Amino acid sequence: MTTQPPAQTTQPPIPYAVGATPDGMETFVDGGLGKLIVGILTPLTRITIRKSKDAQGKVTEKTPLDTISGTVWMGVGILIVSLVIIRVIAML
Repeated sequence: MTTQPPAQTTQPPIPYAVGATPDGMETFVDGGLGKLIVGILTPLTRITIRKSKDAQGKVTEKTPLDTISGTVWMGVGILIVSLVIIRVIAML
């Protein structure tokens, strides 16, 4: 009677190097507040997709949420607009 080798289990890939911790952006987006902010900003920025060509001539699509600064500026803009709307409604 022959014995079979144990079945290998597959594990999902680790999004960062073994032993390293995720950076601040990944930690923020995985948190509750980050999910809420990204959930609000994503539909708004998908309207403004910018297409450009990279060095190899491939067309790439970029949105303001592709960078941390874009996400922050979009959040600040939405905060200011929402505060103005709330103030106007409160004055009525």
